Amino acid sequence: MIYVNGITIGTNIIYKGDMANEPGEGAVTKVNRKVSTGQVFEMNFSAGRLDPVDDSKTFDIALDDGRVFRGVYVSNIGGSYSDKTCRFMLGEGTSSVLQLAGLGAAAAIRVASLKAKGGAAAEAMRKAKAAALVAGKAIGLIPEDEFKAAKKRGSAAAYNLRIELKAAGFKARVVQDGYSALRVHLAAGSDKGKAETIADKYEAGSFDGMTDCYNYDPGAWGLVFGDVRHVFCYLEPLQ
Repeated sequence: MIYVNGITIGTNIIYKGDMANEPGEGAVTKVNRKVSTGQVFEMNFSAGRLDPVDDSKTFDIALDDGRVFRGVYVSNIGGSYSDKTCRFMLGEGTSSVLQLAGLGAAAAIRVASLKAKGGAAAEAMRKAKAAALVAGKAIGLIPEDEFKAAKKRGSAAAYNLRIELKAAGFKARVVQDGYSALRVHLAAGSDKGKAETIADKYEAGSFDGMTDCYNYDPGAWGLVFGDVRHVFCYLEPLQ
């Protein structure tokens, strides 16, 4: 691992990126000095030893696309582009005052854009939940907050999915599998694809096999009438 010294405001930096984040270029926009808590070491795997780390200061790094990384330690700046043990590396040259101002403007624009998108998304979700509430109640579903207040057994997701499948003409058995899953047993000959379209509304997200992580992305229907991490549908004779 290569440690970089002499980094200051304007030092050009390359962000190496990873599977979930695009790489980018920018510069150091601020040096944060702090009182060291004592001698700090970090494992140097290539050399098989502990090397001292300078934790007396951190750096704020702004990229051309508006992303800002705050509190970056010097030990995280170095190595080659392909060496992901460090997230950043030195770029060539330094940025001028005008270029640093441009990085600041890009960061401000990105923050404003994210706030605008967040506000629009929140309003869209509010409207979607209101529409879901009307549609669900029309077929006899119970909102999750009312379900919990009534202290009914099981989960709101299982209760409401049973009702919705029945309203759609399905003969099905919905079984709660722990706290995180529902298993839907459909009568042989049922339209499984249609049943899965209904069941998907009660899933809180999806599993990403590439990252081996569950990504929460709850929809309006599940937020109103309850959701679980997984819903599985099977075609089989009902007992």
